[in-house]
Amino acid sequence: MIAEPIKDHHLFIVVGILLIIDFIILIPWTTVFPFSSEKQIKMMDTLDNNLIDAEVIVYCHNTKQVYWFITMYVYKGLLLAFGTFLAWETRNVTVEELNDSRNIGACIYSVVVVCLIGVPLQHILPTDQINPAYVLETCILLFSTTTCACVIFLPKIHNRNKVRERMLTKPATALSTQNCACSGHPSNLNVVLPGTSMDSSHM
Repeated sequence: MIAEPIKDHHLFIVVGILLIIDFIILIPWTTVFPFSSEKQIKMMDTLDNNLIDAEVIVYCHNTKQVYWFITMYVYKGLLLAFGTFLAWETRNVTVEELNDSRNIGACIYSVVVVCLIGVPLQHILPTDQINPAYVLETCILLFSTTTCACVIFLPKIHNRNKVRERMLTKPATALSTQNCACSGHPSNLNVVLPGTSMDSSHM
């Protein structure tokens, strides 16, 4: 079997297919089973002048959302498993600059650890704990995305700067050539045989 090189348009096609799968899952989720807003009164205080101070929490809810969450988790878990497989298969790439298997493995590891900790907490927290849930979700998103971006792209930026610095500090070399005119006629070639001198070779 002859290995064919992967071109840029192949990668764009793969990314497009993954986006289409996301749309196939999300569009029915939002159209067939739309979310409905529900209000929950957390705290009420009676103030003077017949005023009531109430804290109302509005959140989106769907009776079938647990099935969609499971579908998304399974799909994204399979993507992480496939990424782990690709990182393992490309671990023996000889060109160090093109071998991203360790970096990809580190990204997958960080995402899996964060999801194992954050996703259950996100579902366990009660709906009235809106501030802790929001902080937790924001920290998970920022940490995972920032970690992946730094692990993947910072080494590439470092290598690029090293190459650029090497090119800028490379000493200038000048090649000098000497013009020489040599005749290819056999009479101009001096041949010295073993055991003879230069003078005897002219005889």
